[in-house]
Amino acid sequence: MAFFNCTSQSGEDNITSADILYLNQLLDADQGYKTFYVADSLLKKEKYRALSPFYLEVLHAKGRALEYLSRYEEALNVYYQLLKLAEQASNFTIEAQTYLSIVRIDEVLYRKEDWERNLQKAHLLIENHELWSVYSEYAVRMASYQRYHGNIDSVFYYGQKAVEFGKNYDNQRDVGDGFFLCGVAAKTDTVKIMNFTYSLNAFKQVNNWVGVAYRYLAIAEIGLKHRNYNQYKLNADSLSVYINKLAESRFRKERLYELKEGYYQLYSNYFLSISQQDSAYRYLKKSKDFLNLSIIEKANGAINDKAIDIAILASEQKSEALKDLNRALGIILGASIIIGLILFYTIRKINRQKEKLLTKSEKILQQSQELEAKNYEQKMLLSEIHHRVKNNLQLVISILMLKMDEFDDEEFKLRLEEITTKIQSMALIHEQLYRVGNFTDIDMRSYLTDMVQYMSDIGSHKRKIEFKIVIDDDITLNIDTSIPLGILLIELINNSIKHAETGDKQLFIHIGLTKIESDYELVYTDNGLNFNSEKSGMGSVLLSSMARQLKGKLIVNYEDGFRALLTFAQKSVSPLSNIID
Repeated sequence: MAFFNCTSQSGEDNITSADILYLNQLLDADQGYKTFYVADSLLKKEKYRALSPFYLEVLHAKGRALEYLSRYEEALNVYYQLLKLAEQASNFTIEAQTYLSIVRIDEVLYRKEDWERNLQKAHLLIENHELWSVYSEYAVRMASYQRYHGNIDSVFYYGQKAVEFGKNYDNQRDVGDGFFLCGVAAKTDTVKIMNFTYSLNAFKQVNNWVGVAYRYLAIAEIGLKHRNYNQYKLNADSLSVYINKLAESRFRKERLYELKEGYYQLYSNYFLSISQQDSAYRYLKKSKDFLNLSIIEKANGAINDKAIDIAILASEQKSEALKDLNRALGIILGASIIIGLILFYTIRKINRQKEKLLTKSEKILQQSQELEAKNYEQKMLLSEIHHRVKNNLQLVISILMLKMDEFDDEEFKLRLEEITTKIQSMALIHEQLYRVGNFTDIDMRSYLTDMVQYMSDIGSHKRKIEFKIVIDDDITLNIDTSIPLGILLIELINNSIKHAETGDKQLFIHIGLTKIESDYELVYTDNGLNFNSEKSGMGSVLLSSMARQLKGKLIVNYEDGFRALLTFAQKSVSPLSNIID
């Protein structure tokens, strides 16, 4: 095969700096299969000691290749071996990079405690030994960790650090990831597009076509959202080009299926937006087919993370058992025949007990694997349910918006718009559940921020609005509580937009959410004067119904602007959520 020629450019039977450069280029381009074969061949012919820097770098490349191929158990075995060798060689750079590689696997398998602990270990090594060339990769992993916990400001901070240090040390892959994370954390679509464009340009420099494809998909979705069809079409066509490039190479099927699912979903949404329902349905069906293929591919390659824990523990126990056996042999050699006989009968008894324990252990392990497989399947299915519910709600919203244009009755169109905003509040909840992967708790800071952004977008053509959100840290509510709370807030905001009279002043809306012992307190105010309570319908059945669903107490006051105070307790979680988590 042609790529093996690049592994021995010097003509000598050892690893060279050219080999290391070639491996890094393959890794930056996500060429996992080729990286594995090249690294494996280099390790077999290496003449240096196992503690040499080149040997450690090639071993690290092999672990990253296994990780790319979703062979996480094998990758972890390589990484734990590498940590021991790097520690013996005092190679702190390789040690820090290895901890960050383990962090990636912790992130994929949602091993939360290990994830945080290994990040801290990498950070200590970087700080203590000033390993600034590694800091860009640490910043990427830290931004991803903060994204998982919903800390958007921290995501943006570490994304910028990844770009800064990546440029300083020519780590283009980290530059691309840093810009992407900055785009994810951006508060406006204009800034998102700018960062996603910077990201795809960085990925083009390292021939990482999958990274480029995902960025074009993200930009196309934003263009379609704003009905900027030229921007949408340009990026959708570019996405198609890079999908074809990936299809022609040896590439992970589930990632290719994910990209195709997103591509056809784009076209489905496009045709829906121009009222071509037949074409929209045809592309939606194609999208669903590739989504199913992606789910099947992931399920076939799923790794039981508890099996990994057992394998690591078994390896440690085996090592200790060998030490004990050597000590026992020394005692036997110096003991008398009588002591030897006693040991013989004792060992035989122990072996019988071990056989019984081993049989039980195998049964327990099998049961554990079956339970984990079922749990994984249930999580995948529930995630897919929330994804589909969100998409279906968005479909309903799109249809309602299209129908608005067909009617001249402004009052009727206003009613349709109010219905649309309430449906959107529920769609935002399912978006949170699907994105975070936590099917019981919804982060209220993130949810209310998305809601306010949506209401700002649709309300901006009516009047200028300034929102202020004050929420206690770490307030999470379950879906049974969040839905009626979101509908109630949507109704309050709609009433403020329509009826709050502010004269020449800008409309100012304040939303506060605090936890008081076991209860929660929602405060909503605006600066509207002469608020007409009868016209606004603030004593409507909907607000009363939502407050009643929350078993809360709603107090409304019209003095010095409008003010609503809702005190409520979190509702009991549905049984299905308890089972899944």
